Amino acid sequence: MPIGNMQLSPPGKHTLPEDDAPLEDERWLLTQRVVRSKGFQRAAQLRAILAYAAKFAIVGNGEPLREDDLAREVLGRRADFDPAYDNIVRVQVSHLRRKLAEYFAGEGSHETMVIHIPKGSYLPHFEPAANEKAAPPLESDSYLKASDSLPSALHETLEPAAPPAGLSLKLARTKRRALVWGIVAIVVACGIATLALRKSIARSSQSEAPKIFLPMVEQGSDVAIVLPDTSLMVIQQILNTEIDPLEYIASDFPRAQLDKVRDPQLHDALMFLGTKRTTSFREAEIALDWVESLHRAGLHGVLRYSRDLHVRDLNGGNVILIGSRRSNPWVSMLTSRTNFQYLESDKPHVYSFINTNPLPGEEKQYHPHHVDKSDINYVDVALVRNFGEKGFVLLIDGSDTQANESATRFLLHGKLPAAIEDQLTRKDFNGLEIFLRGAHLDSESNDKFEIVAYRTQHG
Repeated sequence: MPIGNMQLSPPGKHTLPEDDAPLEDERWLLTQRVVRSKGFQRAAQLRAILAYAAKFAIVGNGEPLREDDLAREVLGRRADFDPAYDNIVRVQVSHLRRKLAEYFAGEGSHETMVIHIPKGSYLPHFEPAANEKAAPPLESDSYLKASDSLPSALHETLEPAAPPAGLSLKLARTKRRALVWGIVAIVVACGIATLALRKSIARSSQSEAPKIFLPMVEQGSDVAIVLPDTSLMVIQQILNTEIDPLEYIASDFPRAQLDKVRDPQLHDALMFLGTKRTTSFREAEIALDWVESLHRAGLHGVLRYSRDLHVRDLNGGNVILIGSRRSNPWVSMLTSRTNFQYLESDKPHVYSFINTNPLPGEEKQYHPHHVDKSDINYVDVALVRNFGEKGFVLLIDGSDTQANESATRFLLHGKLPAAIEDQLTRKDFNGLEIFLRGAHLDSESNDKFEIVAYRTQHG
């Protein structure tokens, strides 16, 4: 089975047992601490490789972990992957060995067990640490303030979130087959992510609860965390349309949206996708981070799938909406309460944020772009009153998945400027919006964020 951004294994290849997740095994808990450490924050591929390989070592049946397994199952290489012409696995595992050594020499020096991947092998070994030390308290990450500069040594392009918009409905037979198998791969991968998330045991750290939750504390203990819908995003991209919340939650979704699809294979594939509850592995990891951080704040995070939400849920209580309106249509109902609004151009993959009320020194429009080998992206974080004025809705509306992931880390583990934290503690607090700019490597999350602007509302 695939994990993360992966494709299905070709027939005959062994798969990882999804029902035997070693969630309470000390080796698996160690793996989770490693992949969530500071040194692995920007290394999404290394996190995925380590998680897959560790699970393979713990619950596998003694088979060797092959190079082509990692290439196809973790790194998304095609079925015809040939290691003689593509050394991506060897390069990434070499990086992983170095990262593991750095972790156990520094941040993980207190661990009583270490992870070692011998050269010539891809299977992790779990060995007792040479010197056992008491575990120190976890430290919060530090993030870029407005006065800091953006990283410059970044390269390549944004990770595509879905198939190109405006894809012709008259697909060639080979393209149709590729689309169907691609959709199946998304569903299977997301199913594994959801299963792992539901079975995970929240292990709260001793760090201070994030200040962003302060306004929610007085509104009740439950907070609904609404994840993006990957299948919805794919359907909209293929049909080159936008589906509003009421269409989205209709009992026959997506039948009405597919009336004009004449290709029977494409129609059936999209219907199949539309009936599945899917999200990405990365978004599932983000959700777990929100659950644990809410627990530290004395709140109870409840995972909700976006299609199970209803308008009445936005009338009372606290809600966190992750993703743009393309993957989480409920966001569209609240953007009128924000200053920075996500706008999609008629051109494929062209997005921007409109500044509806520019202040001196601010731009009227912000475009994700590529400069000096760096990909610049944006995310709008808005804490607004719900429709019934009985709670808050937190919007994480980024230009890509990496922006959403990094914005989560910024809010949950970073340090907000004192001027913003002071606003959150006011008794007459009524809303906050922070507009962020970041940069990232291809498929990795942002290294740092810059606060471009922020707005507060009181009274």
